Amino acid sequence: MIKESFFYILLALSNIVSFFFLTKKLFASSSTSLFLTLIFSILPWQTQPDQLKKSKIIALLLLNVLFLIIYRNKKPLNFKKSLPFFILFLLPLLILTIPKLQAENLPFPPNEQDIGKIALYRSSLNPVNPTFSRFYSNKASVVLGKMERNFFESVDINNYFFATHPLERVGVKETEKFFSSLLPLFIVGLFFLKLANDSPLILWAVFLFLAGTLLSNRYFETNLLLIPSFLLVIGRGFERLMAIKTVLIKTVILLPLFAFLVLEIIVFGLR
Repeated sequence: MIKESFFYILLALSNIVSFFFLTKKLFASSSTSLFLTLIFSILPWQTQPDQLKKSKIIALLLLNVLFLIIYRNKKPLNFKKSLPFFILFLLPLLILTIPKLQAENLPFPPNEQDIGKIALYRSSLNPVNPTFSRFYSNKASVVLGKMERNFFESVDINNYFFATHPLERVGVKETEKFFSSLLPLFIVGLFFLKLANDSPLILWAVFLFLAGTLLSNRYFETNLLLIPSFLLVIGRGFERLMAIKTVLIKTVILLPLFAFLVLEIIVFGLR
């Protein structure tokens, strides 16, 4: 038991340290690196061991290592050079984050439950002679409908900052991913991304959003792998607000955000 706890703590510390070194590669300001590392270490995912088990900590650690490789030089690797690393790391990362591969939760191949529903629907419309072509087209529409739903759920900001509240999904255990007080920093950061430097993390997010059409975040926790990309955007927003020269304006903007963030941290800490 002691050895297991020690290993868990060692993994968590390695994860946090590797993320800190990654932020040092991305941001010139030490205050931004320290702020993001603090947020990373106390995210709801990090502080709830029942939701973030060892395999997921290892996945985040591998992800940090992936981007440390890409950013090992002052100029990050371009898309062509980054893509092989994305493909190489993607499979083990998915294996570590997927709790249990269940074919019925994939949009395809067809599963018996969907086929049964379509057959029942077709027989009710045309009990004499339901045609196979219409049956197949209905199945195709079901597949496309699932893929569309999966994609829009994967890019839904409400899912990341508010646990989809007040539109919680039926049958899904919604969990907080990021503190909602970080949303303003995220929005500001979207307008101040440095594409020449941030493109690998942006492309990784797009890569996962597309993968989300097949691996719904209702069942597969692939959105865990978006943490570095989201924190990058939050860091850009923090960096921009900290660059405001007028102290009064900076205080008026940042003080309420930090006060709300501290309140959220206390609330989550008491759970």
